[in-house]
Amino acid sequence: MNKKDRELYDIREGDIIKKKDSYTETCYFMRNQHLNGLGRLFGGTLMAWIDEIAGVVARRHCNNLVITA
Repeated sequence: MNKKDRELYDIREGDIIKKKDSYTETCYFMRNQHLNGLGRLFGGTLMAWIDEIAGVVARRHCNNLVITA
């Protein structure tokens, strides 16, 4: 398999998983509880949202329970 093919596919235990299978989109309503006094999103809130999506993608790839840190 050449370098281009390796970039397009993740190979684990003989299965070929396309990177497009990782694509996940979500939408959150930004409420006052998510904003600091200057009206900017709290960094911890953003990290929590990213972690949640990372868990969804990991679950799709391993087809098993996952834990994110």
